[in-house]
Amino acid sequence: MREQIMANTTPLIRKIGIGLLLLIILYLVGYFLFLDFIVEYLWFESMDYSWYFCLRFFYKYAIAIAVTAVFFVIFLIHFWVASYYLDDEEPTDLNAGNLLIHNLKTGAMGVYWPLSLLLAIFIAIPFYLQWESALLFLASSASGVSDGVYGNDISFYLFDLPILRIIQKELLITSVILFVAVALLYVLEQRKLHENGKTLPVGTVIHRIILIAFVCAWVVWGFFLQRFNLLYSDAHEPLFYGPGWVEMRYDLTLIWIAMISFIVTAYAAIMLVLTGGKQGRKVMFGSLLVMGVSIVLRIIPSIPRMIDDFVVVPNQFRMEKQFINNNIQATLHAYKLDQAKSIKIPLTFSSYTDLARGITDEFSHNIPLWDKVYLDDVYNQLQAITPYYRFIDIDEDRYTIDGSLHQVNLGAREIDLKKLPKASHTWQNIHLRYTHGYGFAMTPAAQEADIPMQWYTRDLTMMSPVGLSVERPDVYYGQQKHYPYVIVPNDLDIAGLASTVGNNPNIHVHLGEGGIHIGSIWRKLVFSVYFHDPLIFMSTDLNSDSRLRMRRNITERVNRLVPELVLDEDPYLVAAEKDLYWIQDAYTFSEYYPVSKPSVALVHTAHGAEHKRFNYTRNSVKITINAYDGVVRFYVYDPTDPIIRAYMRAYPGVFKPIDQLPEKLKSHLRYPEDFFKHQLQIFARYHQTNPNVFYQQTETWSLANLIDKPMPPYYLTTNLNIPGCNGSTQFMQIGAMTRVNRTNLSALLIGGAPDGNSCNAGAHTQDLISLELPTQRQVNGPAQVAALIHQDPTISGKFTLWNQQGSTVELGHMIILPVSNTMVYIQPIYLLADKNSIPQLVRVIVSAEDEVVMDLSLEKAFNQLLAKLKTH
Repeated sequence: MREQIMANTTPLIRKIGIGLLLLIILYLVGYFLFLDFIVEYLWFESMDYSWYFCLRFFYKYAIAIAVTAVFFVIFLIHFWVASYYLDDEEPTDLNAGNLLIHNLKTGAMGVYWPLSLLLAIFIAIPFYLQWESALLFLASSASGVSDGVYGNDISFYLFDLPILRIIQKELLITSVILFVAVALLYVLEQRKLHENGKTLPVGTVIHRIILIAFVCAWVVWGFFLQRFNLLYSDAHEPLFYGPGWVEMRYDLTLIWIAMISFIVTAYAAIMLVLTGGKQGRKVMFGSLLVMGVSIVLRIIPSIPRMIDDFVVVPNQFRMEKQFINNNIQATLHAYKLDQAKSIKIPLTFSSYTDLARGITDEFSHNIPLWDKVYLDDVYNQLQAITPYYRFIDIDEDRYTIDGSLHQVNLGAREIDLKKLPKASHTWQNIHLRYTHGYGFAMTPAAQEADIPMQWYTRDLTMMSPVGLSVERPDVYYGQQKHYPYVIVPNDLDIAGLASTVGNNPNIHVHLGEGGIHIGSIWRKLVFSVYFHDPLIFMSTDLNSDSRLRMRRNITERVNRLVPELVLDEDPYLVAAEKDLYWIQDAYTFSEYYPVSKPSVALVHTAHGAEHKRFNYTRNSVKITINAYDGVVRFYVYDPTDPIIRAYMRAYPGVFKPIDQLPEKLKSHLRYPEDFFKHQLQIFARYHQTNPNVFYQQTETWSLANLIDKPMPPYYLTTNLNIPGCNGSTQFMQIGAMTRVNRTNLSALLIGGAPDGNSCNAGAHTQDLISLELPTQRQVNGPAQVAALIHQDPTISGKFTLWNQQGSTVELGHMIILPVSNTMVYIQPIYLLADKNSIPQLVRVIVSAEDEVVMDLSLEKAFNQLLAKLKTH
């Protein structure tokens, strides 16, 4: 009986086991192949980018499939041609070689199809890995700018050259594989035919000659492409970058000799084969010797070094002048410095007159006396309000208040769950209740030390004495590094949380805009599996309107959408009429700009922070991210950039013209920080556009030092009286430059300065201006002003007293700017109490010429300074 039961149940158990196994297989296939695709599609769709996602997916695989198909056809055709010449008669001697030949002849399609496919996939791997470069190659257009050496359009180097190198390499590998494989087949066939007194048909010889010709053609092409490697020579560093006399007269000549001699060698080798060894032997060996010598001469580094030492160096400037000029012009254009304007400041000795006329209320209320480093602490101590809010970063901007432009600092109040008690770290609290930050705080840049901090917007009630407000101050997307996913709206009671307080506690309850709709059981299941979180599926607090918000860090969000762009390290907040927005500057980079000086910078990409080598960059895109619904939009800021033009052609509709950016956001565009830093580093040397001056390096600059470290650039809203825009107040970025190994000020580099055409107050431009000081007169740099401050007995005595009272004196960021024809230096002083982490602005120091004064406010300090200067 038991045996009968076991016999009946065994098939059932087997079926259940097979069913479970199939379910496991389906789960694994769905998880690894389709889950990420489904989630990505839904995420892109939530921002109206589903078509863009499909287009990216299509390009990625279409390019790989197309390349694979091309190489598959190439392999199959040659294998088929080879099989045509193989004897299909049944071999009498069934040895391994004869059987192989017979099988290849009679079963060609069964062998060659899979073999050709495998080889084609192998060859296509580099194209799959570089599919974005291949896409740009197909979508690129001429830039309209030519290199100064070969005269090719710059787009050839940015787009064509990287792909042409891959194509040449893969075609050469393909031809070599085919030649070896076909030659081996013919050798085996020849051995078989020889036993029967037969010979191979003439077609086999022609076939091999064709394959040899292909190999030779790709080798010649490789020699031809080697010429362009000379454009990236660093042999002359640190004097200049790019090819010099040795590369263009010695190396280039040897490349041409090697290429021509290889062609002659290949031709002689073919003639040698066709004539049975009667013709071409001497020519082949002679040209082969010439080619070998030309290659060896390039490999041995001592020979070009000797030429450089004994021929070029004694006449270096005369022989390298043109190549130095090529490097200067290429580098200036590659970093968008070729349009920088130089303006000489004719400093006078009438400082009192300049300051008495130039120091106005409008001038004073835009001087930023609070350093961002210290404002972070101030905002978090005074305006975070609750334990679960935090200001991640404080930004600078300008707003029109009471009819005039005011420089301000502002920051978003973001959610920070780490500050909550551990007991509150439940699934509901993290993902359903504490879902977002709330509002922003704003302070005027100008503050006084003798009164409390002034606020333009403060508290969770969004109180603003100047009338600033937004309709939806909820911050779901921000700069917090590790944002968890959240699901809103939901059925939890969130009354009493800070984001619902105000005149009407229901105003800011989330209405369901933005995010991925997960009202269906199917979508709940998908995201439960994706996040390894079954509570998404099991929760009864979700409803039909619930939406899941993921990738809420704005950098991660943008990188996932456009991984090709490099993002500025400092996105900044803008309070518009309805919502809060983040504006993110994005750059295009390339390391293939010919003859341009390379740089290395820590940049933020889709793969995280990494050191990237580049010699071309543009601030091509301005990106806006709505802090409420997470919608991301891309606006082309520099349409002259050939890289962004290629992306616009590849992805029509994704990158919009800058004219479509709403005016409420356009008025807050600024000169980006990272881009300006790159330009400062390059312009420090390459402002010397005369090759003779560049060669001597007599005017080389460096970033001004303050307290033994470079002084970073700063934003300032002021009127610099630029010709054509007198009286126009602009928001600019300023970098102070000194001569290398010197401390006296040489120039102020201004990013976003008015260009004489865009002179409206607050109008933003891409222009760069260099305000250069007289080289024959000593002008104090930041380090020299700092020395004057510490040498002043009144000021140094005050510092000593404060430091002895359980506090620490800290010097903030020094502001340097010209007032008429006088340089003015402004230094805020902070006091950090040992028992109170809130920094305090205690004094303001102002200096002009060699005079230094300190007081409680800018107005009082300027009055002191004017009194001293009047006596001069």
